[in-house]
Amino acid sequence: MDGDAEEISGVKIIDEYTLEVTLDAPKVYFLYKLAYPTSWIVDQDTVDEVDENPVGTGPFKMAKHVENEIIILVRNENYHLGFVPLEYVVYLLYQGPSLRLYEGGLIDLDTIDEDLLGRAEDPNDPLYGNVQPVTSLCTTLIRLDASMPPFDDVLVREA
Repeated sequence: MDGDAEEISGVKIIDEYTLEVTLDAPKVYFLYKLAYPTSWIVDQDTVDEVDENPVGTGPFKMAKHVENEIIILVRNENYHLGFVPLEYVVYLLYQGPSLRLYEGGLIDLDTIDEDLLGRAEDPNDPLYGNVQPVTSLCTTLIRLDASMPPFDDVLVREA
């Protein structure tokens, strides 16, 4: 983190454009984790400016960023895997409840909590037919009601 390390275990630089990562075991979530900012690989000259002037090789590049308002990404014509059919992606930041934006036609994709599944199953509700279940690659939160069996038993919770 301080820039003092000469090497990182399991990481090998092959050439100017290639990095090899050796894992201790198969990890189905590894590629997903590479999307995290902590996995970004940037050269020393741009590391201090990566938030304001990001560099990368992905299918999109930054066109506009107004803090707390909007991020606009445009198609990267030089993307190494070829033409990307989507011209741009717009992220509206802090624009209010995302479900309200989805229902108003201002955004095209949203997630819903379990408490809204009833609406999604009601043929008279606009959400009906628009909800697709997905499997997350990581467990981020588990909620347990400690007032209901078997979780009301302290020994079960300790286990």
